[in-house]
Amino acid sequence: KYHFLVVFDGKAFLEFTKPRIILDNLIEKKKIPPVIAIFVHNYAGFQRGKDLNCYPLFADFIAKELLPWAQENYNVSSEADKSVLVGSSSGGLGAAFIGYKYPELFGKVLAQSGFFGWTPGNPWFQQVLKFYGKYFVRWWTPEDEMEKEWLVAQYERSERLPLQFYINVGNLEDRTKFQVGNFHDMLKKKRYEFFFREYPGGHEYIAWREYLSEGLIYLIGI
Repeated sequence: KYHFLVVFDGKAFLEFTKPRIILDNLIEKKKIPPVIAIFVHNYAGFQRGKDLNCYPLFADFIAKELLPWAQENYNVSSEADKSVLVGSSSGGLGAAFIGYKYPELFGKVLAQSGFFGWTPGNPWFQQVLKFYGKYFVRWWTPEDEMEKEWLVAQYERSERLPLQFYINVGNLEDRTKFQVGNFHDMLKKKRYEFFFREYPGGHEYIAWREYLSEGLIYLIGI
């Protein structure tokens, strides 16, 4: 059965990263095994902010609807270590959250410039709730809103999960660089298996495209 990728912000990823070319080249050169890549389109605006920012219902959709559909129709593996969650920015946060919630299904996370500073108490998120709160299922507590980096805190408190990570961030990303650095420190403290790259550049698809191959080779390389 095939290794598989679940890639968030799928429409933008296909347009700006050209993953078909990257994957074909890696497979042809026998750098990675043949893979099935599933690109999940996350609509811009509040819908994207809802789904990718640690939203349990979206994680449930990926685990309980998308994955069984892929296994039935595309012969993808049921082994967690043959699956990679891929995302950048909020997509990187979402990938790490779904890995946290379903480590028995998804064993590898490729998060580029992950938005690990997210918290339910974030002023931007609170503003979104003011206008679109009726579309959300409120899962967090007032205590959650006090966390500065919510997902980092959840990993800190949990036992080490059977997950492997590739994370990167640009040296020109001031705030994100700090957030990814904190996630890196947590991984190191908890003794996760991971690779970290600080690349020359900013918060942009041209950089994420450049280092996608490195992440895939590290996580599922032959």
